[in-house]
Amino acid sequence: MHKKLRSTSIMSRYAMLLFMVIATLAAILSYILLNFAADRFESYELQNMEAGMQSAADDLENQYEVLTDIVHKIQVTSYYQPNIVRMDAYRDIELLKDFVYFKNFSPLLNRYFLIYPDLYPLPQKAFTSDGQTSYFPFYCQTFFGLKAEESASLYQHIVSARERECLIVGEHALLIFPIRFLEAQLPDSRAVMTFVIPVKQALARMRQMAANLPDQFALTMVGIALNRFQDGLIQPLSQVGGLSPEQGGRLITVHAAERLLDLTASVPDDKWALLNSALPGWVFAGFALCLALVAVVSVLLTRVIAKPLRNLINQHTPPGERFKNEFVQLEELVSRMERENGNSMRQLRSRTLLTMLRGYYSEGLMKRWGFLQLDFHWHRYCVQVIAAAELEEDEARSRVAAIERLTDRHAGFLAVHIPEDHVIAVINGFSTAEDGEAGQRQLQRLAQAWDAVCSPGKAYDTPQRLSISYMEAMTAHLRTLKWQSENLTDMHTFAIQLVTAAERGDDEGMRQLCDQLTRQIQDTEASRTLIASIAARLMTELGVLAGERHVVLDRQRVSMLTLLPSLPLLLKDTCDLVRDTFYHEPEEHLSRADGIAQAIVEYVQENAFDPDFDLSRIADQFGLSNDYISMMIKKVTGTAFMEYLTELRLDQARQLLRERPDLTVNDVSLQVGYRKASNFIRKFKEKYGCTPAQYRQPA
Repeated sequence: MHKKLRSTSIMSRYAMLLFMVIATLAAILSYILLNFAADRFESYELQNMEAGMQSAADDLENQYEVLTDIVHKIQVTSYYQPNIVRMDAYRDIELLKDFVYFKNFSPLLNRYFLIYPDLYPLPQKAFTSDGQTSYFPFYCQTFFGLKAEESASLYQHIVSARERECLIVGEHALLIFPIRFLEAQLPDSRAVMTFVIPVKQALARMRQMAANLPDQFALTMVGIALNRFQDGLIQPLSQVGGLSPEQGGRLITVHAAERLLDLTASVPDDKWALLNSALPGWVFAGFALCLALVAVVSVLLTRVIAKPLRNLINQHTPPGERFKNEFVQLEELVSRMERENGNSMRQLRSRTLLTMLRGYYSEGLMKRWGFLQLDFHWHRYCVQVIAAAELEEDEARSRVAAIERLTDRHAGFLAVHIPEDHVIAVINGFSTAEDGEAGQRQLQRLAQAWDAVCSPGKAYDTPQRLSISYMEAMTAHLRTLKWQSENLTDMHTFAIQLVTAAERGDDEGMRQLCDQLTRQIQDTEASRTLIASIAARLMTELGVLAGERHVVLDRQRVSMLTLLPSLPLLLKDTCDLVRDTFYHEPEEHLSRADGIAQAIVEYVQENAFDPDFDLSRIADQFGLSNDYISMMIKKVTGTAFMEYLTELRLDQARQLLRERPDLTVNDVSLQVGYRKASNFIRKFKEKYGCTPAQYRQPA
């Protein structure tokens, strides 16, 4: 009795240890899940934050583009030129009447003023967005609270600006745009447009566009001088908003679409704090309670599981062996049951399928279908056999499993290995003819991957005819193997003759070769399986010949050819493929194409600096398609049309920047074919690593 109690305690100990291990693994898994959730939540928050920052940066850049468009309207309209204003004493009134319309263009635009420094040097006169003229010192004192000397310093800085610039004056940002009227002939034909934007209003706009904008962020103006006006001095300022990364935090930087603005934010790098803020405390308490419950259930399950196992051992183990270790007894009991059973589920299933294919169908089989997981609910059935000569049992079993994995909602596959026939028999069930053909193509592709032959039988509307379909498939299979052994060795010669005729351009010779092969195959009553085998062998030979001649076969067309059910259609499409691959055009045609390509490139070089120049104009000029034009340009230049056009324009821009210091960046942009200077600056910086203004400055 003592030994029996001791043996029973062994199982209890092992069971308890097992479930305690499960409890430990549950705790580890819980931590991994929480850590994963924290990482995902942090990533989600950062993505949302970055997306909001991107929206804010893009919005500010769009507002800046609106201001640029206003300046462009003033610059290209002769109505605002100084010589026009000078001619009429009442021109100021008319100018201001139209000048105030720009105030509604941007929600950030608070006020703006226009200065003609050469026309009104003294007094310092400014045209304002309020529809009035004002003396600049009075204007600065009213709106900026600047003293007289500070106003004079600010005025001098504004009128001396030669490039776009941003000033921070108190709580306002001044965006300065120098204007040069291109059509004016007078030496004083310039003006300065200044937009006044409250910094708080810009920040409020950013938070409106990005609700989750971090508390700490910095805005950097790229390619534009950014300065702070303080105590009558101009001091450099690199950032607006003030950025001081938190301890252990990270910086997120986004670039606006045209790369005029950079927005950088500091965010804390604490995923657990983020997760804790998103989840209530009872969730974590629930995790701890679940782990405790798992431990308790583990102890209880040890008792529940051990009792039926001991009863099973006592029932089937002889009395003299009951004092062995319980796990040893359980292992011996299971092994004995397997030996007594003699047949596994897999063997019984295979035997049932083989019985149906041999013609011993009975209604009693229907009772076994559900038990053996055999499905016969399809409308039609056919058998296909796949060559499986000299296959080991393990390899045959893996192929059967691969075939049955093809089952989907359109077709179902059941397979069994028949060693005595050297095949794998596949029962294909389907509902429509299209589904049956699709299933047949799937099996053919799988058989080709195994370098085997797949032969189909006829389709029937009941599984009782599966034996007939199997015999038909075996007959076609044997016929195919016989024909292959006698005739398919000539496919290599046929492929060589076909390629040679195609290289000569001998279409008649190709047709005669195909007719000869068609007569030879038709004499043997070729099945669809035989045609698929011919197609696979022929495509293989053509692939070898293509490699020897350094040409490339169209893989998509080759795949389609291997699935064609008709021999004449197969040979016709094969001739087209061979002709397109191996036939070369005469040299005269190639020379003419080269001449056209060179003429197209010269036409591009002559018209590259026209802003409206594109592929459509070239196509109209030469009467060719856009795709062909693009191909010809790339053939001569080695680059695509837009890349080549950009290269021509930027090379001309570099020359103008070096040789014409009197031209501004905007002038150069217009002369090389860019209407918007921002696009020109962006492309110039992408290619040369600096802005046009930086390129012009001496090293």
